[in-house]
Amino acid sequence: MKHLWKPIACIELLVALVCPGFSQAWGPVGHETVAYIAQDRLSPSTLKKVQAIIGREDDLASVANWADQIRLSQPETAPWHFIDLPIRQDIQTGDVQNFCPNNDCVINQIQISKGVLTDDTKSQSEKFRALRFIVHFVGDLHQPLHSADDGDRGGNDKLVRFQKKK
Repeated sequence: MKHLWKPIACIELLVALVCPGFSQAWGPVGHETVAYIAQDRLSPSTLKKVQAIIGREDDLASVANWADQIRLSQPETAPWHFIDLPIRQDIQTGDVQNFCPNNDCVINQIQISKGVLTDDTKSQSEKFRALRFIVHFVGDLHQPLHSADDGDRGGNDKLVRFQKKK
């Protein structure tokens, strides 16, 4: 299971080329692929800590899409998946907080979840929730449109045409 991300990524690319109308630019397979790559690069001690949280039978890819699955039942989490940085303006590192009101952006939510994982007073269920958010949000950060504001909800409303089709 550990090295399945390569064939999955190849299948996704093939589907996107053959059936562009049915493919998604960044959906479940994209998140799972990022999670497989991340897990392959974990140190043995970090992998042991991850398995203590999610269980030995599961892997990071199995939890990679959870944060998208809960958005309807927990709508307050919707803005956590991206940060709207203006694309036509110079921004300094310290300015990023101006674009993350109330910690409602992917950058701050990763930091918050990291804090939960390193806090020995947090419960196993709190750590499991935090880990699932981190896995998903790191995948979101690898979707470039999730960090640029063009009035398109982190790229989710971006209109793309391919061979004159929307």
